[in-house]
Amino acid sequence: MTKSQILQAYADSFASMTEDNLNQLSEFLSEDVCFIDPFNKLHGKAEFTAIFVHMYAVMKDPKFAILDIASSAEAGYIKWRM
Repeated sequence: MTKSQILQAYADSFASMTEDNLNQLSEFLSEDVCFIDPFNKLHGKAEFTAIFVHMYAVMKDPKFAILDIASSAEAGYIKWRM
């Protein structure tokens, strides 16, 4: 798969995320993943997973809509709406 295809697959997984399939997202992540959104700046798979475990504990049926995707040789970007 190309980097763009991997990023698209990750975005698709993010958009279809549920409490039951949350761990599928970690298949796309490196151990030193950096995740930044308006509320969090996380490093590592454990922190990444923990934020979403917490989200499902305090919210009822959260969903994400993917609005934009871009990639370069060094990074990927996904704009989403919750």
